[in-house]
Amino acid sequence: MDLIREAKRRRPAARLLLACVLGLAASAGQAQTRARDGAENYPSKAVWWVLPYSAGTTQDLMGRQLGPRLAERLGQPVVVENRAGAGGIIGFGSVAKAVPDGYMIMMGNNSLLILSAIRQTPYDPLRDFDPVTLMGYGFNMLMVNHSVPVGSLAELVSYSRANPGKLNYSSPPSGTYAHLAAELFRLETGADLTHIPYNGMVAAVRAMITGDAALVIASAEQALPFIRAGKVKVLGVIGERRSPRYPDVPSTYELGYREYSTAFWYGLLVPAGTPRPIVARLNAEMRHILAERDLKESLAARGVESAANSPEQFAALMKAEMALWQKVIKLRNIKAD
Repeated sequence: MDLIREAKRRRPAARLLLACVLGLAASAGQAQTRARDGAENYPSKAVWWVLPYSAGTTQDLMGRQLGPRLAERLGQPVVVENRAGAGGIIGFGSVAKAVPDGYMIMMGNNSLLILSAIRQTPYDPLRDFDPVTLMGYGFNMLMVNHSVPVGSLAELVSYSRANPGKLNYSSPPSGTYAHLAAELFRLETGADLTHIPYNGMVAAVRAMITGDAALVIASAEQALPFIRAGKVKVLGVIGERRSPRYPDVPSTYELGYREYSTAFWYGLLVPAGTPRPIVARLNAEMRHILAERDLKESLAARGVESAANSPEQFAALMKAEMALWQKVIKLRNIKAD
């Protein structure tokens, strides 16, 4: 009798547990249904495109040029919004915490990885974002002051080794792309160069022009007025490809520095967990846009080569580059300013 009474006493609790389990299963099923329906009907409202950069930057101009074209393809407004601050951390962090439903997308670049490689950030760039597609490459150039008695990268490396401590290079603050690209150059070539950080790229380029620094790595767009004025010597374009804007300047890859193939990229990302059909839709639309001739020509005029790839290829690129920057930061003992 005691066993029967105990069974009857436990029966309500068992029913409650079963109801909770069934309720959770139903909720999960409903969530999956909503996600599937949301993907099938995507987009049904405006999409927000976050730019973690200041107005007037190359990324900002790209986003505002691409946004209307994406809106036309999607059939819904695309609202482009700048969320600059802390080198991009504010914008990146806000998107990492967003609902992964495809209604918040983001432009990223190498800085997304570098920031997390050199300091603690409120997001993990490889875990908290789903790559959609690469959008383009920016071209950086290694330039030297006319007083430096070299005419090629090979001569620069030889001269720096023969004159240790004599050559310095300028860059924006420590831990930026231009800084790490120069340190990677030192690692790959053995060049003897001393780093002098400045408040920004404009100041770093100006220091090279005035002779306060011997060389600098800067974007093709930033270099253009100085090249036209004959104020600098350009020794090479960083990476595997020549810049469409400077077809006569060889790339570091073709000059024999095969391991020195870093390039400044721009890409589209969404919060991790965004339904795959939505990622695929965004990828397809961006591929179509980036292949448009007038857009390619417009981007090339800004020193950007349009490019696109699959989400998987973009993810692989980010993973490999994250490992590269972590290696450079560790070997050169670089600390963030």
